[in-house]
Amino acid sequence: MTRIRVCSGWHPAGSKIYGRRFLESFDKFWPAEVELQVYTEIPEEMPRNACRSLWDIHGAIELQERMNSDDRFAGLVPSPKWKDKERAAGYSFRWDARKFWKQLLIPQASAAGLDDGDILIWLDGDVLTTAPVPPDLVKGVLGDADIAFLGRGEKHSEIGYWSIQLSDLTRQFLSEIARVYVSGEFSNLKETHSAWVFDFCRKKMNMVERNITPGGRGHVFPSSPLGRYLDHKKGNRKF
Repeated sequence: MTRIRVCSGWHPAGSKIYGRRFLESFDKFWPAEVELQVYTEIPEEMPRNACRSLWDIHGAIELQERMNSDDRFAGLVPSPKWKDKERAAGYSFRWDARKFWKQLLIPQASAAGLDDGDILIWLDGDVLTTAPVPPDLVKGVLGDADIAFLGRGEKHSEIGYWSIQLSDLTRQFLSEIARVYVSGEFSNLKETHSAWVFDFCRKKMNMVERNITPGGRGHVFPSSPLGRYLDHKKGNRKF
């Protein structure tokens, strides 16, 4: 039987802003057999025995210390690449690796214990489940592909949801998205946030892909097969 595991994570403030709603709606609407792992900086009470420690992930503590040592990694130091509105705000998410690195280390850790053929899903902590998730939705979204994701044309993907069927190839992908941050290679990329790193690594792999929002632009969740069941409360929508 194919196991399905969803992984996610948030910081302590995120737990209060959106984490509890994520957990309550997930436990209410997702099939009971779907596993959940949520990586946090401090322990929390969670349904489905979901809580895991972020700091148990290999390299996480050292990476956090490195990110905290330089404000360039937090999108706080202007560069010629910044847009005028970013310069005026004094912040650019496009170079905020400090905020987003956890999103790409957690999946590799969460895949431990799963067999080839099982399915791993990343689901952002600010995603709200709004209706009962059909038992066959996850497999239907992935189909025969190695990876399913929400594409947005020339713009970076929306990575609030993506799924993979585990194999040597997709485990290599999980290793690669983590390695780019742990090794420091991220600092040489055009942008350093998690969605950019995700696409950078995805395009290097020879995976069979399924873009579930072909031609998508902007907030693509509603137009995807997920839209009837999930709502990504991005940005100020999370409040």
